[in-house]
Amino acid sequence: MTYKNLLQILKTIGFIKIATMGSHVMLQHPNYPQRITIPLSSSKKEIPAGTLAAIKKIVIEAGIISKEELNKQLLINSQ
Repeated sequence: MTYKNLLQILKTIGFIKIATMGSHVMLQHPNYPQRITIPLSSSKKEIPAGTLAAIKKIVIEAGIISKEELNKQLLINSQ
């Protein structure tokens, strides 16, 4: 999974780009008060497993998307 793919998934599930700072983009969901920041310059690089797990945990625990639906989105966008 690349950062570019992750950005597409986050936008698909309702995250909105609120700012770009240097080589990072900040996203926020209308139903979640905290921002998620991901690199832009490394958009073709693979996301470290721990980073992806942390983002998955945030969106699932916030109730933005179910674990099953998120895994489905990840599978679709990784092909």
